[in-house]
Amino acid sequence: MAGEYAYTLAETYLGNKKDIRYIYSVLEKHNIPKRTKKELALQREEKGDNPNSFKAKYKQNDNCFQKWSYNMAYLLGYIATDGCIIGNNILKFGLAEKDSDLLDKIKLELSFTGPILNKTIHLESTGKEYQVKEMTIRSKQIVSDLRSLGIDNNKTFTIGNFNFVPPKYQKAFLLGVIDGDGGYDRILGSKCEKSVQLRVRLCSASYDFIQSFRDLMVNNGFSKVVIKKEKRENPFYTVEYSTKDAINFISCYENVTVYLNRKIEKLVDLINQRKEYEKTAKGLKIHVSD
Repeated sequence: MAGEYAYTLAETYLGNKKDIRYIYSVLEKHNIPKRTKKELALQREEKGDNPNSFKAKYKQNDNCFQKWSYNMAYLLGYIATDGCIIGNNILKFGLAEKDSDLLDKIKLELSFTGPILNKTIHLESTGKEYQVKEMTIRSKQIVSDLRSLGIDNNKTFTIGNFNFVPPKYQKAFLLGVIDGDGGYDRILGSKCEKSVQLRVRLCSASYDFIQSFRDLMVNNGFSKVVIKKEKRENPFYTVEYSTKDAINFISCYENVTVYLNRKIEKLVDLINQRKEYEKTAKGLKIHVSD
């Protein structure tokens, strides 16, 4: 610390400028060098500790979003729904502890040498604590490439359409979107329980994005469903696909090695339940609808 910067800190946090003189005397007594604000920032940048620095402490493949591949398309879809861009150089992922397998796969895919950190989140509304996993990647190039592909800061309400995704990689992109903010469910209700119907569901606060998702689904042989608007203070939109589309969605896992284990396991389990019930239903002459 030095000069006006030190006095400002003293006034802000210690109460008056006299305290800084005492701090100086202690530093000099023990031969501890004083640093200016600029010197401190440079030191943090060299160590990679400065969150606003482009010079990262860890390494990664900075060109991972410059060439299309199945895994790249998946990651684009996933980040569009559940990733977070901070500033000009930070890409951050956060997942529940039970889904940490996906972070391991993303870390490997991006050749990231940094750690996956454990974090405890306390929700005041419920009083409960949750264990989460976080991974923070600092790369100006990655953030720049993601922006050119339509993903920016505060994307929740502003993210647009992704109809530009090459046809070859659209299913991988769709899978990334569902892993990020969608899911597979069994449709409840007395009639539906007999048919063990399935459902793929996605929510988004951006109409353009949800419409784009539906268009890409149609391009790949899925039904053209109705976009529903949920009336809330901040409205959001949903699309739902029932049994036939849900079963066929398993094809989106082809050629992709990065995906969330929990969701594919649930989809496979629901499909297997349906097949088993179909077999039983035929014997009991119970109609199983599609």
